[in-house]
Amino acid sequence: MAPETISPAATVDVADVDEPARSLGRNVTALATGQFLTWSMTLLWTLVVPRALGPAGMGLIVSAWSVTGVLGVVLGLGTRTYLVREFVADRGEGPALIGTAIVLRACLSPVFFLAVVIYSQFAGYGREGNMVLFLASGATILTLLAEPFQAGFQALERMEYLAYGDVINKTGQSVVGILLAVVGIRAVGITASWVAVALVVLVATHAWWSRLSRVELRTTPGELGRMLRGSAAYWAFGVFFLIYLWIDTVMLSLMTNPQTVGYYGVPTRLFQTMMFLPVMISTVTGAPTERAITARAS
Repeated sequence: MAPETISPAATVDVADVDEPARSLGRNVTALATGQFLTWSMTLLWTLVVPRALGPAGMGLIVSAWSVTGVLGVVLGLGTRTYLVREFVADRGEGPALIGTAIVLRACLSPVFFLAVVIYSQFAGYGREGNMVLFLASGATILTLLAEPFQAGFQALERMEYLAYGDVINKTGQSVVGILLAVVGIRAVGITASWVAVALVVLVATHAWWSRLSRVELRTTPGELGRMLRGSAAYWAFGVFFLIYLWIDTVMLSLMTNPQTVGYYGVPTRLFQTMMFLPVMISTVTGAPTERAITARAS
């Protein structure tokens, strides 16, 4: 019997096989380190700030969280998952896609804020509650404007930048929030710090992205429409997930007083904090890599 021959096309480069494993391990390490830091700081915030603010003050913050979380789905549109997949499929289109997403969210920001204003007229939160709600809305808009860059980092498998942004965001909010609560500054001051931290994260995220690629903010109505249609399926998941997560708190804020919402909100905050491990794993493994798409296409 003649010895079996192996064609050159069938040979496998060991480096190519090992690279995905190394990339996955590097991304998991980066996100795990960041998640550990943010989890620790968020847990510390949860243990300190509610005690300092009391149930009523905490209720205002939780109400603002829940309302902006639900209404933010309108601005988010599920474009992050759509961007990751499209960016990986055609990296050359990445700068234009990210620019289109930023323009789309900037155009929808007035709609989001108008919805918040209309809601505040019916909610009856009072002057302090409305101020907390408006400040939380500003922080949400800034966070969502930074999200297209984060989708690019995920598509390029540069998870360290996601970890950096998360550490700045959660650590900044936690440290500043704890200090403000300890010295007696209430819910308005704490939510104002969210706006400042979100602005820092947006500027830093843009600076990190500038090292890797560029952004093309010039777009067309056709490109905006295509992104809206392409994001629709991913938007549906976000709508149902976030409404499931926050609708009970929104209903409580409308039917009861801030004290009740404050008591209810702390366990909800703890639940979100304990979700750090599933979130980390889904971020690393959820998006297909360029290698995987190329392999399927071939």
